[in-house]
Amino acid sequence: MRKQLFTTEQAAFIKRHSDGRRDSELCELIKMHFGIDVTPKQMANWRGNHNARSKTSLYGWKKGKKAGIDFLPQKEFRNSAPIGSESINKDVVIIKVARGKWIPKHRYLWEKENGPIPNNHVVVFADGNSRNFKQSNLLLITKKQLAILNKKRLLVDDEETRRTAVNYARLIERISEIEEELKK
Repeated sequence: MRKQLFTTEQAAFIKRHSDGRRDSELCELIKMHFGIDVTPKQMANWRGNHNARSKTSLYGWKKGKKAGIDFLPQKEFRNSAPIGSESINKDVVIIKVARGKWIPKHRYLWEKENGPIPNNHVVVFADGNSRNFKQSNLLLITKKQLAILNKKRLLVDDEETRRTAVNYARLIERISEIEEELKK
């Protein structure tokens, strides 16, 4: 049989003084009243197992927030970036197009000039420089073509070689489509 962490008297004391207190505060109270050293982790586990959690909101908790979702009305904060702002995320320049919506700048520029990007397509840089946003440097390719380029390690930084590699990937993709049609 397992030894109980607290006696019935100590357990009742914890339940009486649990509301509105953190685990570390309860550990100090137990030490003062009963002379027992308990870690905050032990206290947290015991409180969870014996339904002695605090029922009031504790300092530092966000009211209206449940499971990481904010149910309060969304507000634009003073320090939030205005629409059209640019930032860098994982070496990709992103641009804010709406409240809470950021997209890669090269995609934004492509869609602005040529319309929406079709499903299963991506925009890549012809010269491999992710900071060169000239329209002539942006190439629209399928995800299958990108997979071919990655598999054959043809994504090089030379513009002429990359354009040739994209054409090669288009050829490989078309050949595989024809082979699939012939099998049917």
